[in-house]
Amino acid sequence: MKKTFSVSLALALTMVLLLAACGDSRTNAETGAPTVSAADEDKTADKPDDTVPAAPGTPGEAPDAPKDAVNEPPAPTDAPPEKPSDSGQLKPEAKPEPPTPDAAPETSDAPPAGPAEAEKTGVSLAAVRDRMLSDLGISSADYVEVSAAQLLNLYGIQEADLAQSASFATMSGVFPGEVVLVEAVDDAAAARIAALLQTRLNEVLNQYKTYDAETYALAEACTIDTDGRVVSMLLSPQRSEMRKILADSLG
Repeated sequence: MKKTFSVSLALALTMVLLLAACGDSRTNAETGAPTVSAADEDKTADKPDDTVPAAPGTPGEAPDAPKDAVNEPPAPTDAPPEKPSDSGQLKPEAKPEPPTPDAAPETSDAPPAGPAEAEKTGVSLAAVRDRMLSDLGISSADYVEVSAAQLLNLYGIQEADLAQSASFATMSGVFPGEVVLVEAVDDAAAARIAALLQTRLNEVLNQYKTYDAETYALAEACTIDTDGRVVSMLLSPQRSEMRKILADSLG
């Protein structure tokens, strides 16, 4: 009798436990919550929660780098800075240099040319010749002009040494007049011309020394005159008048 009651009680307890288990399973199924056993709950309680972030400064973990990190400045170098390009930059205007004072005129030890220099006074020897012919009454039939080219054959004067010439020869009387009026291109040419005319005057003196005393006296009174660059030989009976006209025209 007691044995039958014990078995019935055990069956009743088993049925209660099964109903309770079925009820929990149904409840979990309805709610969607997972079924956790008592053993699993004990394990879950002993395991630390991984979702909690570690406190700052925890050993073994590197701190997060700041978002706005400041770049370090570049290390200084000894190289000189690059020159700016000429493009797009205005160059400074060059300062005007102060005017250079005019150089002092060079001085020369040579004496200044006299007023008789034809190239400075603008004296025309052709005009001087015309005045001689007019004032002394020498007609066109009594004289002949001597060109610059003919002076080479008569006296040896180079045409390149001449700036101008107004020479002529008179044909009247026994004594032929030789009037040479020339202007040299420079002082050296004037000296050469004067030497050649002196040679011609010496020849005339030698010719007339024993031939005609009167003609010789006229030639002896003649001289070779140099007025600046104007060289003249007035071998004529009217030499004194010609010389006066020439001097008056030159100065």
